[in-house]
Amino acid sequence: MATLYYRVDDVEVDRELDRDLSIGRGSGNELVIRGVSGVSRRHAAIRRAGSGYVIEDLGSRNGTRIERAGSSIEVEGATSLAAGDTIVLGELRVRFEVAPAEATDAAVRSATYVPAVTRVDAGGPGPSMATPPVPTASEGGSRWLPIAAGAIAAGAAAATVVVVIARVL
Repeated sequence: MATLYYRVDDVEVDRELDRDLSIGRGSGNELVIRGVSGVSRRHAAIRRAGSGYVIEDLGSRNGTRIERAGSSIEVEGATSLAAGDTIVLGELRVRFEVAPAEATDAAVRSATYVPAVTRVDAGGPGPSMATPPVPTASEGGSRWLPIAAGAIAAGAAAATVVVVIARVL
């Protein structure tokens, strides 16, 4: 389950994403935001897309941005959300978080299997082949490199989330 965290009038709010959600200051939205400068009547929508979530700007006057790992992404069309993203709607800042089990499940579902993986044994003579196959996945410029049983697979992109999957081989 994903959750949105934001602050309005010095009140911290959290909202679970249990269905598609439109955001704006108009009363027809599932998430109504009033009293925040720059939020349009129908500003943006967040919806489920496969095992993740996407956000779309609904033609708002001030646009919608995502801040991720020090960079700002202008939302144009359906744009993927990642755990830890900050969604910017006018002067409203909304943190997007995903429950750890869901993030791990999504990573496992998106993994592909390879017949063998190069492994470097600490202090050993050099690389060797590990069997049976272990998962690897690529997404958004990140590369997941399985190393060996009990090792960690991590991406190389700035917004990488490290997922450790315990697996007995």
